[in-house]
Amino acid sequence: MKIRTLGMFVNRQKKAGLALIPRVESACSAAGVALLAESAVPGAAPVEVFGNVDAVLVLGGDGTILRTVARMGNHRKPVLGVNLGTLGFLAECMPDQLALAIARLAAGEYWLEERMLLHARMEDEDSVVTALNDVVISRGSFSHMIHVDTYVDGALCARYEGDGAIVASPTGSTAYSLSVGGPVVAPDLNCFVLAPISPHTLSSRPLVVSASSRVRMEVTPREEDGGMLLSVDGSPPRILRSRSALHVRRCSRSLPFVRFGENRFYALLQSKLSQWGGAMPPDES
Repeated sequence: MKIRTLGMFVNRQKKAGLALIPRVESACSAAGVALLAESAVPGAAPVEVFGNVDAVLVLGGDGTILRTVARMGNHRKPVLGVNLGTLGFLAECMPDQLALAIARLAAGEYWLEERMLLHARMEDEDSVVTALNDVVISRGSFSHMIHVDTYVDGALCARYEGDGAIVASPTGSTAYSLSVGGPVVAPDLNCFVLAPISPHTLSSRPLVVSASSRVRMEVTPREEDGGMLLSVDGSPPRILRSRSALHVRRCSRSLPFVRFGENRFYALLQSKLSQWGGAMPPDES
């Protein structure tokens, strides 16, 4: 599909993103693409924009993309990320490739990579939140361990004692889950990663379960500790003060990301993660 209307979301705290707005406007004009965004700097797209565009352009890092996804609501528009951050696992191009990227959108010269989403709901509540990366239960500022009993399809599979637990999508396997020792999962796999945070026992290990599973995490906050924290995709946490259960399942819809070349997940994994682990040897195959 040729993109005719493009929405824009800009990280307001990144001067580099604000500086790119005139280039976006110029590139859209040259490609015959209508740009929908607030006219005033910083140009952050209001929520209603998402219902009236063919795709969404995000200027920022992975965090900006996550915040944009959270604002989309029920809209699932293709996302093109322009990396202004550090890792940039979700972004597809750099700022110097912006004009070419918009031209290729207008010409329909791209493909869509579907990423799985998670639905999370607290028991006895109707409100459902959507996550691209992960859902996290953790302790607050207190020093005590917390206990999270985790069930998969009704069967108790793990009792995590420590700082908390994570339910991550394949996309989120390279985020918080990775930092606590979880596995890297290819983004096209249909699975969840269940990962404990600083577990007290050596027997607590990350688990990979089918995306068709229904995950239930029972929590028992202690009022004297101030409760536990629930965070979705790094958003400001919600405080859990009473005994309850978190239900996580796969969302019925996925989120498409704009891609221009071949699948480069493994090359990206090598280049991004090796920045901290030393250069990897060249591929001799």
